[in-house]
Amino acid sequence: MKKMMMSALAICVVLMMQSCYTTSTYVGNAKPSRPMVKVQTVHNSHYIYGLIGNPKMKAKDLVDGENDYMVKHQMTFLDYVVSGVTFGIYTPSTTTFYVPYKKGTKASSKKKGKWDDDDDDD
Repeated sequence: MKKMMMSALAICVVLMMQSCYTTSTYVGNAKPSRPMVKVQTVHNSHYIYGLIGNPKMKAKDLVDGENDYMVKHQMTFLDYVVSGVTFGIYTPSTTTFYVPYKKGTKASSKKKGKWDDDDDDD
């Protein structure tokens, strides 16, 4: 019984030490130093630990035809929880699309990003 308890504790410690997997890809003239505005979030469905995925999506359609944008693909904590509960049969991930902030952009049509502020001292 003690060995089984120690094994379960070791597995829990290993699972808790995982971090959220994140990859950012910059397309065109987008740079990490430029302020970005979040325009779209897509939840992806994968099966059997990611071996089988959903059909390809076109990034140009999701960023309103912009040539410069950033794609951030990540597995959030919630994605890990769902994957763990289903023992990896269903493995979700999240993809978020950002475009560079431009003055005069309608705030109502796009969600604000983490660097988007209202001061005009740029």
